[in-house]
Amino acid sequence: MSCPHVAGIAAYVKSFHPDWSPSAIQSALMITAWPLNPTTNPDGVLAYGSGHVDPIKATDPGLVYEALKDDYITMLCSMGYGEHKLRLISRDNSTCPKNMQVYIVYLGSLPKGEFSPMSQHIRVLEDVLEGRIRHIYSF
Repeated sequence: MSCPHVAGIAAYVKSFHPDWSPSAIQSALMITAWPLNPTTNPDGVLAYGSGHVDPIKATDPGLVYEALKDDYITMLCSMGYGEHKLRLISRDNSTCPKNMQVYIVYLGSLPKGEFSPMSQHIRVLEDVLEGRIRHIYSF
C-alpha cells in the first residue's frame, strides 16, 4: 500500500508547488521522511528507503535535489549505454560527450580500504523557502 500513499502525497506536494519537477517532489519526500529504526530491520535503508513520508514537512523541505534530463543522459552514458539505446530512451538525438570519464560509486558497497579515483560530478541543489527558490548550489 505504500505506492498509492506516496503517489497521493506527491500530488498533495504538487498542489503547493505546481512548478516543481517530479525529481524535486521526490527529493522533498525523501529529505523530510522520518528515519525508520534500523534495529527493527537488519537490511537497513536498502530495504525500507528513506523512511516514513511526512506530507506536511514535504511541502516546505528547505532544500531539494534537482535531477534534469542531462543528469540521466550522463548516468546512462557512464553505464555504457550506446548511442542507439540512449536515443531509444531519450526519444531525441542525445549523444554521449566525447572522452567522458564518469564513475558512479555507491560508497557503501566498497570494502574498507579499497578506493578508486573518481571524476568530478556536479550536483545541483535548490534552497527553497515557502516554494520560492532562494539559492542554487553547484558542487
